Amino acid sequence: MPPIVLRLVLRLLWPGLVPVLGASLWLGSGAGPEDVGGTLQGLRYGALGLAVLLGWRFHRSRVLFAALTIGLGAEALYAFGSDVGSPVAEAVLVATAVNLALLSLAGDRGLLSVVGIVTGLLLFFEGGWVLVLGRPDAGPAPEWLTSEVVAFPLGSLVLTLPASTLACLLSGLVMLLCLSRREGPIDSGLFGALVAVSAALAYPTHGALSHGLVTTGLGVLVLSVLETTYALAYRDELTGLPSRRALNQLMETLDRPYTLAMVDIDHFKKLND
Repeated sequence: MPPIVLRLVLRLLWPGLVPVLGASLWLGSGAGPEDVGGTLQGLRYGALGLAVLLGWRFHRSRVLFAALTIGLGAEALYAFGSDVGSPVAEAVLVATAVNLALLSLAGDRGLLSVVGIVTGLLLFFEGGWVLVLGRPDAGPAPEWLTSEVVAFPLGSLVLTLPASTLACLLSGLVMLLCLSRREGPIDSGLFGALVAVSAALAYPTHGALSHGLVTTGLGVLVLSVLETTYALAYRDELTGLPSRRALNQLMETLDRPYTLAMVDIDHFKKLND
């Protein structure tokens, strides 16, 4: 089995995401057309709607709530004209990191379950918090949000980080621990979304690269649902081996004539028990 880091990288670099990220880098460099903002915004809305729809249809509450967290956070940034380092940008980054880490720990639950209701209330109060910070007549942001905090004291050398960066690092560590235990596509998708959003907020929030990275994060969530659905249909949940449906599909792709040898193991039930 490949190492978990390799499996994570492979899941995050699906062929469908490489063109999106590549185009974003090209546009962000200034080489692309100047009127591309509307197209990228449409792609972001489309990815958000698809992630929410698939999360609801396939009962993947973590994907639904993660997509809402990223989509609403991005909308708040663009609505308030917030840029890198602003109170709204820092608040969105902290809220996104905390929410994705909690979703990794909670697992998929029903939307009307206790976890689902608490998550919905958390999103509601976080949205209100961001709205307060973004008001034109808003007072100064909380000191802990905009100031740097001590992260790693190493004797005379003290490394300080912004609260938002520290929240992303701690959340990423929590999500990697969850991924090492479950190693599921949804957990990989949540971690990939955190990486994409963190990178998006390192650039001006109205730039093409920021739009593309947010869309990439939402696209990772969409593909995680599709990969989970594929695994349920074509792999045995207990052993992880391809199922009979996978065998039938493989046989349809073979060029004839071919020879197929099937082996039956005696008393396999006793071994399985």
